[in-house]
Amino acid sequence: MRRTHFDPVPELARLREEAPVGRVEFPYPGLDAPLSVWLVTRYEDARAVLSDATRFSDAAQKLGDGVLIGDDPPEHTRLRKMLTGEFAVRRIERLRPRIEAIVAEHLDAMADMPKPVDLVGAFALPIPSLVICELLGVLYADRADFQRRASSRLDLSVRDGQPGVVEESMAYMAELVARQRAEPGDDLLG
Repeated sequence: MRRTHFDPVPELARLREEAPVGRVEFPYPGLDAPLSVWLVTRYEDARAVLSDATRFSDAAQKLGDGVLIGDDPPEHTRLRKMLTGEFAVRRIERLRPRIEAIVAEHLDAMADMPKPVDLVGAFALPIPSLVICELLGVLYADRADFQRRASSRLDLSVRDGQPGVVEESMAYMAELVARQRAEPGDDLLG
């Protein structure tokens, strides 16, 4: 069910009143069983959950070694600190022209698309993926496949995900790391 206004769909509004924090099963591409996740429907509760790794742990999900969203402190903190420098103002300022160009390209493309335009598919999904490509140093020739794999992994409409996409993603990242080790660049992996 899609909503047409800013109010949540009736089921979500009901949950917000009756069970604002609860467990739900969530299909995740590449895993044999769905993830057991917390559904949090109120802002105050979301802040509490995100700051309490003891009661609301991510570690039990077994998303793999080095998967930032699958770790709790102190491992999450260690991994996040490794990335902090890449998100410093100076680094982001250096990327600003490229990010602005990516956004402008997608806005222009949306303007030329038949209406209505799917904002998520045409803008909200590809922009972060392309910025991540810039940060990681993904070759231009590889970006379409990178985005395809990222979109497939996030496509929750496919119950069991896209077969092999997790393995493809991991293999590509291993290849990218090996390339950066051989010839380090000035991006995140370099």
